[in-house]
Amino acid sequence: MPNQEKSNTNAQLESQAIFALERGWIAVAIEKWTEISHIHEILVDHPKGLGLEGELMEARLLYLAMQQRSDHYFDLAKAVRKWIDEKASASHYSATLLEKLPLALPDSLIIGAEAIDDDHRQLVGRLNQIGESLQEKNGGQIEPLVQSFVGATRAHFTNEEKFLASVGHPGLAGHSHYHDALAVRADELALLVAEMVKGDISRHALFQALANYLFNDPVVADVELRPFFQTA
Repeated sequence: MPNQEKSNTNAQLESQAIFALERGWIAVAIEKWTEISHIHEILVDHPKGLGLEGELMEARLLYLAMQQRSDHYFDLAKAVRKWIDEKASASHYSATLLEKLPLALPDSLIIGAEAIDDDHRQLVGRLNQIGESLQEKNGGQIEPLVQSFVGATRAHFTNEEKFLASVGHPGLAGHSHYHDALAVRADELALLVAEMVKGDISRHALFQALANYLFNDPVVADVELRPFFQTA
């Protein structure tokens, strides 16, 4: 399917999913969401019903809410979060994710701007290092690895915004606002490491939180950049 046709189809599917959400049809909305091409590619190796599809849709709605300063999208995100909490088995999914190392950046998330794509690959590599330490139950190495990972993601946000400014990308302001919201979550990740060390959460739950933090950027936000670079 040509890129423009695929983009149009994805936009239509997202509109249908949001339409269903607005009417309280959560299951229908999630089903439509999973048909979007880059979302489908991420989910293809993971069983449905384990929460990832909901996590990705919630992240997308939060992005729209922050980009457009819209309480309506925040309310829809809350509805999806309730669905995740009631219907999904997040801890089961987390264990599956940690067992699938090494993770890789799916082809559908390649933006087409080498500087951004290389950054994403390096960040996935850092995430894999953390996962390997978690698999080995090497608790002493986790905190510095997570601190380094979070620092690298913050640097990526800054570098990406400078790059977007240099090429005159029209969506820079909204993208930067979303980065600010993601950066705030870094403090929460540090707290989760402490909770894992104390035994309050599992290593699987920690890895899921780190993966969500990373993949919410290329999945939710950076895919928005792709049409600009594909037509440049």
